[in-house]
Amino acid sequence: MAEYFLKASKREITGKKVKALRRQGIMPAVVYGRDMDPLPVSLDYRDANRILRHLSSTALVTLDVDGSKYTTIVRDKQYDVLLGTILHVDFQSVSMKEKLTTEVSIRLVGEAPVIKNYDSMLISETETLTVEALPQELPDTIELDVSALTDLGDSIYVRDIDLGDKVTILNDPDDVIVVAISLSRAEEEKGEDVDVTDLEAEPEIIQKGKKEEEEEEE
Repeated sequence: MAEYFLKASKREITGKKVKALRRQGIMPAVVYGRDMDPLPVSLDYRDANRILRHLSSTALVTLDVDGSKYTTIVRDKQYDVLLGTILHVDFQSVSMKEKLTTEVSIRLVGEAPVIKNYDSMLISETETLTVEALPQELPDTIELDVSALTDLGDSIYVRDIDLGDKVTILNDPDDVIVVAISLSRAEEEKGEDVDVTDLEAEPEIIQKGKKEEEEEEE
């Protein structure tokens, strides 16, 4: 797993006044954890967007806050809906000796022969798996090879995935992840919540969330 590094400073300005910080090239953020009070911090806007914009929420980020270092995971990112830039970040301080429970996105790889052999498509029944591991063992994504899907009705189940002995999958082993169905069947199921396989969901750390720092975006 890759690790990332960001410099930060303690932040005194909170609430609606943080908008002025963004105009100065500063991104507001907060660090929270089990054994600490929420710590408002400021990041360099350009550096933070460059590093954090496409970062998964299982990636480890070392925050240097005025010389004090925190090992964190990105818990939440608030985006500007027009520009796509990050407005605010929540960091969760983690212990490298304590396991975390998190959802990790699934990425389908390879080519499924069933698509070429039949008038068919792959339907994703779930886009994330819930796993438990030490922070340094958490995968960024779970790659799932679909090349074994050769016939209509072929499926890949949770039980088919092996992430090694350091990562535990908490989903029901009998849950279907992806299934090959005919296009005619897909039409029949139109209107139901069926997701095509190329859609991905950003993973989210499942922890007790902090209380809202402040309603700063209201």
